Amino acid sequence: MWGNSQSSPGVYGQSTNTWGVKGDSPAGGVLGESTQGIAVHGVSNANDGVVGWTNNPDKSGVYGNSPFGNGVSGRSEAKDGILGVTSSDNTGHAGVHAANEGSGPAIFSEGDLYVTGKSYGDIGPSEGAPFPRPAYNSGWIPVKIEKPGWQVVEIGVDQYLPTSQYDNDNFVVDLNIKSAYRVTSYLVGTNVTYTIQDNNSIKVSFGEYKVYHEITHLRVRVWYIK
Repeated sequence: MWGNSQSSPGVYGQSTNTWGVKGDSPAGGVLGESTQGIAVHGVSNANDGVVGWTNNPDKSGVYGNSPFGNGVSGRSEAKDGILGVTSSDNTGHAGVHAANEGSGPAIFSEGDLYVTGKSYGDIGPSEGAPFPRPAYNSGWIPVKIEKPGWQVVEIGVDQYLPTSQYDNDNFVVDLNIKSAYRVTSYLVGTNVTYTIQDNNSIKVSFGEYKVYHEITHLRVRVWYIK
C-alpha cells in the first residue's frame, strides 16, 4: 500500500475495535520519515499514544536515535515526563538505565534529585554507598613542625569557595591531620585550627602541643551544599 498527499495523511486507517493501521514485515513493521514534521505521531484519549514491544532480550521496545537532537524525549503537563518501570528480579536491572559513552555524566539533573530507596555505589563494603566526592581535596600535604608554637600552612582553594563572601551554610570544610601513628581529627579545633583568608585560601595553624613533632601530614577537603 502506498499513499501520497500534499496536505492530508498519505495513508489513513480507522477501526472501531482494533488497529487503525498495522504494519507487519520481517524487515520493519512501520517506517515514518519526515523532512520537517513528525515522522510518527501517536494520539489516544484513553490509552498510550505510542507503544513499542519486543521479544528480543537484547533490544528495546522503543528505540530513539538522533545524530544531533535527543534520542528519546518525553514531556508531560500533568505527570512524569519519562516513566521507566521494570518488574525484573535481576538486581542489576533498573527502571531507567543511563550510560554515557562520551565524556559527560550518565545522568544530569537540573533540579532536585529525590531518592526514596538506598543509594549504591562502587566504594566501601556491601556494595558501598557513593559518598559525595569533595569539590576540593588537597590530598595529604607533608608538614614538619620544627618547634613548639604557632606555625602556619596556607592552602589555596579560592576556586572552590565563594569569591566575594562566604556563608558557613553553603559549604563544609573538613580538616584532618596524620601523625606517625594514626589519622586523627581530635586535635582539630584545639591545637590545630583553620581560618579562611580574604582571598579564600585556607590557613591551617598548629599550636603548642607535646606531640607536635608527631604530626606528619594534613589534608583539607571542601564539600558544597547547594
